[in-house]
Amino acid sequence: MSTIFRMTNALSDKVYMARSLLFNAPDDGTYAIIDLPTKAFVTGVWLNIKTAYVGGPPTLTIGWMGNGETAQLAGFMTSEIANPLEAGMKKATHDTLLSWPGKYFDSGKGAVTMTIAANAASTEGIFMVFVAYTVMF
Repeated sequence: MSTIFRMTNALSDKVYMARSLLFNAPDDGTYAIIDLPTKAFVTGVWLNIKTAYVGGPPTLTIGWMGNGETAQLAGFMTSEIANPLEAGMKKATHDTLLSWPGKYFDSGKGAVTMTIAANAASTEGIFMVFVAYTVMF
C-alpha cells in the first residue's frame, strides 16, 4: 500500500504592515481605512489610542468588508476590546463569535473598517489602526 501526499507550495515571503490615517475626533460613521488585496491573510490588527474619549459612552469597532461576504463591523475588534475611554495600544483577539485576530481574503479584495459613535462624548479621541498581513500567491 502506498501513501499519497498532497502538499502545497503556496508560500509568501512578503509581510506588509499598513497604518491608517490619524483620526482626530472623526464624525460618527463607518470608514474603510486600509485596502487589502485578494489573497491577503491578515495576521494582526492593533488600535493605538493616543488620546482617549471622555464622556460618552462612545463605541469604536474595527472590522472588515469585501471578499464577497457580508461586512463584519466588529470582525477584528469589539468596542469592549477597543475601549475608547482608555488610551494605549489594543490588539485584536477572539472575544466574540465574530471577532478574530485574522482573516483570509481568498475570494476577493477587501478593506479594514472602523466604526465610531461618540455618543455625546465631551472630548473625542485621537487614534490610528495598524494591520499586519501577507499575500499568499
